[in-house]
Amino acid sequence: MRTVAWVIALLWGIGQNLPFDRFYGPGRTSPGDFLFLALLLVVTSDPATRRALLAEADRLRPLLTLIATFVTLTALSCLANAFRWDMFANDFIETVRPFYYFSIVVFISVCTRRDGLSLLLPFLVGIAISGYVAYLNPGNDDVFGFPVLWNPNVIGNMLAMGVLWSSLMVFEGRFAIASVFLLIFSVLSIFTYSKGTWLMILLSAVAIGIAVYGGSGARGRHVGKFIFLGVFTVLVGLGTYYYEPLSALIEFKIFTTQLGDTAAEGGTAAARWGFVVASLSMAADNPIFGVGISNYEAVYRTMERALGNAFWATDNPHSAWLYILACSGIPALIVFGLIIVQVLRMLAARVPLAAPLRHIYVGIFALVFLISGSVMLEILTQYFFWFFAGIVCGWRAPGTRRQDHQGRVPLASPSMAS
Repeated sequence: MRTVAWVIALLWGIGQNLPFDRFYGPGRTSPGDFLFLALLLVVTSDPATRRALLAEADRLRPLLTLIATFVTLTALSCLANAFRWDMFANDFIETVRPFYYFSIVVFISVCTRRDGLSLLLPFLVGIAISGYVAYLNPGNDDVFGFPVLWNPNVIGNMLAMGVLWSSLMVFEGRFAIASVFLLIFSVLSIFTYSKGTWLMILLSAVAIGIAVYGGSGARGRHVGKFIFLGVFTVLVGLGTYYYEPLSALIEFKIFTTQLGDTAAEGGTAAARWGFVVASLSMAADNPIFGVGISNYEAVYRTMERALGNAFWATDNPHSAWLYILACSGIPALIVFGLIIVQVLRMLAARVPLAAPLRHIYVGIFALVFLISGSVMLEILTQYFFWFFAGIVCGWRAPGTRRQDHQGRVPLASPSMAS
């Protein structure tokens, strides 16, 4: 079953990020979802494996409690707004989807407790595949000699997360793999034309640097330092060689921010400010339950006159934080924040770094999550955060001692590991 788990991780790394609609099922479900559900049916038929998964779920009960609270608040939001705005059949699926994500966390955690970070490799390969396919998409525009990746903001978000996840592999001595992914994802990120992506990539590269030069316990660390330095030198060399087109690209991105322009004229700053104002207005109107998870567009349209030059037609605020705030209410936003905080606290307890580097390292994760959730919805709607949560919940870095408050969990049976 280990091979099947690798395939699932690869498909989850690709996610919903290929420009092929036929590759996905209803609700953009990927083949990885169907394969994962089939695998669960198989492995849970084995009593030992079933006990291992249930024991892991019980160990992660605090996380499950937060997820259940978030789902309950979202359901109450849908019910509270059903007669005022609307409620759709798909709302139920979106409401309970976090429970499915929790099953991913449990499964990945069990696999990680058994095999370390092995599933992280195919997940990162999946990100690389989606990024390369987006680069090759024949419909890409061309600016300053650089193609613009298909779906650039979403792909860029995943590339940044890929660099961040790569830093974990350093603690298991996989310096070359982490450095190669840093090189691949950094180069691909140029073609996203996304300032948010570039900032997240830079922060994530710092995280890798901290893991390489500040960590301890991994074999081959001295060689790893030279590998990382070599990749960093290559990136600097590429930046120097392509200085003119890259500087023109950066100037172009600064220009397109268009601070003085209206949203209708293409001013991205004005449009995002309009999203902030509209979302805060929705939350102020119903701070407990928001407007319902599928009603953002309908309510937003009623604010066109009030927003004036800041109005830009959209069905979401291009921010997970604003979306939860406006659609599900303040309590739901707080609970979702607590879910992320709990995972980061577990990361802080496991990462083999001494203070203050440990705090800086975990702080980078928090900052990248904050930026990601501020510019797009994917931290809420795609797999990567939940996959990461599973890795963190099950990970025990070499050279560290970790005792979970509920004791050790039995690993999967040989039938699952075969």
